[in-house]
Amino acid sequence: MLKSMRSSAKSAPMKIFLVMLAIGFAMWGIDDVFRNVGSNDAAIKAGDYEISALEAAQDFDRTRRAYLPGANNAEAIGQGLLGDVLNGLARRAVYAAEAERLGLTVTREMEKEYIASEPAFKDQNGQFNLLRFQDALNRAGLNEESYIEYIRQDLNSGQLLSAMLPGISYSDSLSERIGQWRLERRVIDYVTIKVDVKGAPVPSDAELDAWYADNKDIYKSPDLRAVTALVLSPEALLASVTVEDAEIRTAYDNQIDQYRDPERRTLRQMIFADDAKAQDAASAIKGGENFNNVAETALGLSEDDTLLGALTRDDLTEELAEPAFNAGAGELIGPIKTALGSHLMLVEEITPEQVVSFEDVTKDIEENLKREKAIDLVYQRVGALEDSLASGATFEETAKSTGAELVQINGLDRSGNDIDGQPIDGIAGDTKFRQSVWTATIGEVGLVEETNADTFFVLRVDREDASAERPLADVKDRVVADMRRENAMTTARDQAEGMVSDQDLAKSAKAAGLSVATSPAMRRDGVNFDHTAARLIATKAFGLDPNVLDYIETGEEVVVLRVTDVQAADAEALAEETERLKGSLSANLATSIEGIIGNGLVDIHSLSINAGAVQALLVGQPN
Repeated sequence: MLKSMRSSAKSAPMKIFLVMLAIGFAMWGIDDVFRNVGSNDAAIKAGDYEISALEAAQDFDRTRRAYLPGANNAEAIGQGLLGDVLNGLARRAVYAAEAERLGLTVTREMEKEYIASEPAFKDQNGQFNLLRFQDALNRAGLNEESYIEYIRQDLNSGQLLSAMLPGISYSDSLSERIGQWRLERRVIDYVTIKVDVKGAPVPSDAELDAWYADNKDIYKSPDLRAVTALVLSPEALLASVTVEDAEIRTAYDNQIDQYRDPERRTLRQMIFADDAKAQDAASAIKGGENFNNVAETALGLSEDDTLLGALTRDDLTEELAEPAFNAGAGELIGPIKTALGSHLMLVEEITPEQVVSFEDVTKDIEENLKREKAIDLVYQRVGALEDSLASGATFEETAKSTGAELVQINGLDRSGNDIDGQPIDGIAGDTKFRQSVWTATIGEVGLVEETNADTFFVLRVDREDASAERPLADVKDRVVADMRRENAMTTARDQAEGMVSDQDLAKSAKAAGLSVATSPAMRRDGVNFDHTAARLIATKAFGLDPNVLDYIETGEEVVVLRVTDVQAADAEALAEETERLKGSLSANLATSIEGIIGNGLVDIHSLSINAGAVQALLVGQPN
């Protein structure tokens, strides 16, 4: 989860948040130290260093609001967020404990340099901007004191690692060799021989008998269970519900916001820390200068930098929304003073509110209302279904009285397929249903169970058929199709082997009525080669010596090929790739060493994590 969270960290609050969630702690095998240690208020303990359950819960809540705003605490915990947060805090704890043991300190100057170097806090001129700093902390839900504490822990771990990691560097020569290997390109001449299944002869009965005798295990039936079930689902009850026109109209009126696209304003903006400069810029624009030209001259901003996009009123703060949505197209707004500075805004375009008409959505609303009613009816009737079966009624009688669907499946395997391996439609596709079929006692009526689709079922397994050989007559079509494909592949393979044996690709291709094609220079992964089996063919090509003929089977064709040109990477591309590889490999090596150090610190400081104490504070809390 943290990997995907990091990939979205493009705003200042997100970047700050990553300080709290340490990278790479999961590889320490930290699952081994997770335990519930009772009512101890410490969520994490490493040596004498503790992080309370309340602190951990607050970190969790900030992280959830930043990255999973649509999920409540229980849902976020279910997605693994609590483990991720505790991993990050555990890393912080073991490094803090080790820093304390070694007597390491973090000075005020170190903290100031750290903050000043953070790109998220710099203005367009690369200088630290207090307004950006404070705004970023506010949006991340942090105060300065708590952020400084995170910095202090990060600097402590940095001091511990700096003694070893800076000297770790991957070999230049090895990085270059890997780069040469990766960037090498090859050109092939190739001939494509189609696997002509339709042109393959239909086998005789004697050939079928002989082939089937050698391959009959392939066609064995799987273990199968015959099952009878009652399925009470919205789909089964749709025909019994009706929706009045007035209900459709009421639903439309109640959900009108769902069908309304609010008015949007395409806005440009620049923000000045100096009110006087903002006023000067406004005067220049009112005097006829272009907004973007003023932005570039005054603040060094490009057109992309000033464009906010097409925004609704709710996308803006109240102090900016009112003037922005009262202005006309082309009108300059501001300066407007906010906590971030003095804003100048320009309305480029106005897109009026649009509402989808009632007539356009009538059918959709009707279908939704019918399904909602059918779902309600399912829950109303499930009790009647249970009562009917309890009274001794048969499945058939219960189906008739409750509207449940009577489903009879003569043979269901563990994957929901029939005897021929084809998926069975309907309830057989439900995982829970299949699990119940294969755990039920044969001949007994099971309990009423619910699936994830507002559907209830009750089943009875009537019999079980063990895997067995099948008569040829039952699988003849499959056997014929398999034989024809095998024969077609053999024919294509024999032709390819003949071409390889002849060692004259052009001559052999011409004799067979085929043509020789030349590929573009391709990489090892098949990039640049427009072929459905590009990667497979490239793998073969990069395993051949130049001018050696060979072939590769792709399933639908057999490709005869030879390498005609091996192209080394050009010097500039190789230098870039070598540098990139060296950085990447060095970072991986450093990460591995950091993991080893971390494992050692976990043991040295007897790390313990009380996830239960944190979860107890979180579960049931509102968003």
